[in-house]
Amino acid sequence: MASDNLALNDDNSNNKQQQQQQQQQQQRHQRQQSRQNTGNSNTPINTNIILDNFSYSRTSHPNSEKVEKILENITNGYVTLYNSGTSAIMGLLTYLNPNKICINNNGGYQGTHQVIKLLSKLTHLEKLSLNEYNKLRKGDVMLIESPMNPEGYCVDIEKYSKLAHSKNALLLVDSTLAPPPLQDPFKHGADYIIHSATKYFSGHSDLLAGFIVSSTKDTKINLLEERFSLGTNIANFDSFLLLRSLRTFKMRILQQSSNTFQLIKFLMKNISKYPIITKIHHSSLQLDPFVLLQLNGYYNPIFAIEFKSMEIAELLINRFSFLNCKNNLTGGGVETTVELTYKNPNFVNLDFDNINSSVGANLLRFSVGCEDHEDLINDFDQALSSFNT
Repeated sequence: MASDNLALNDDNSNNKQQQQQQQQQQQRHQRQQSRQNTGNSNTPINTNIILDNFSYSRTSHPNSEKVEKILENITNGYVTLYNSGTSAIMGLLTYLNPNKICINNNGGYQGTHQVIKLLSKLTHLEKLSLNEYNKLRKGDVMLIESPMNPEGYCVDIEKYSKLAHSKNALLLVDSTLAPPPLQDPFKHGADYIIHSATKYFSGHSDLLAGFIVSSTKDTKINLLEERFSLGTNIANFDSFLLLRSLRTFKMRILQQSSNTFQLIKFLMKNISKYPIITKIHHSSLQLDPFVLLQLNGYYNPIFAIEFKSMEIAELLINRFSFLNCKNNLTGGGVETTVELTYKNPNFVNLDFDNINSSVGANLLRFSVGCEDHEDLINDFDQALSSFNT
């Protein structure tokens, strides 16, 4: 009887090995076919909406699945990809379906507040300030952005994790402005991470994408099912571009971090030369001890400068030699860009909530790129010094 059981176990083991070998052969064949179709190792752009092994491209497609796998290696979690950062926020809040959400009403990305407003019409979701966390209950959420738009200040993730969890609520962290390796919110107590991949993961300001990082495979499966119903999977071409960008992602973000540190250090050292500046905003200037630990010793590449008047800010924006001037700064690209923040619709003070009331007309926001830091310093110096004569 024992020998029969051993024989049965051997048969099962052999069957599993054969199945694994068949799967590996099939995967090798698919990779070889991909290379034959494209002439290289890139996954081809396929414009069909119905593909072999995929029921419908709204469900998934080869490029989006490949992007998700790469992002999972970068983030150490389970990634669900969307066609924008706003779609990712909508997807996560739809899935969690909280009764209440705590969020900073005086800062952060405006699109998040607009998503909450829309959901409140459908589900009666109640929005609270972060100071009202005591009203949270099990199933509710707290959503923080760190670093936070538009100034680039860090928010203490661990602190808000403890506050949310004390009420059996979940902490969601928008870590768009500090992607890995700059910041890993999971290490500081986050339950979910949100990224707008349009910015640093893209790096070239030519695609829209966003994603959610969760800690379990089951959650990802559920998010994928709901993404199909929402119709918010990333487009094939955008995911193809994102694959291109991910090849240089770490190199870019580290260069941007280093450039920002060099630039802020120069500006602070020479601040007396520029009387038009009233304040510089950046996480590296925060005295809070959690900042260095949370950012792993790096520096987020977004900062802001306040000037004495709106007129000075409007004049200065056109005195840079090679900085790109934008009314709507996407940020995260390889080129350093500057915007007059009060003209950005994402920071306009909308009627429904008095959000971002601290954004003044004299604030310029900068997204630091990958240029040589000495070129950036020289450009800032000549532009700021031009008001001294």
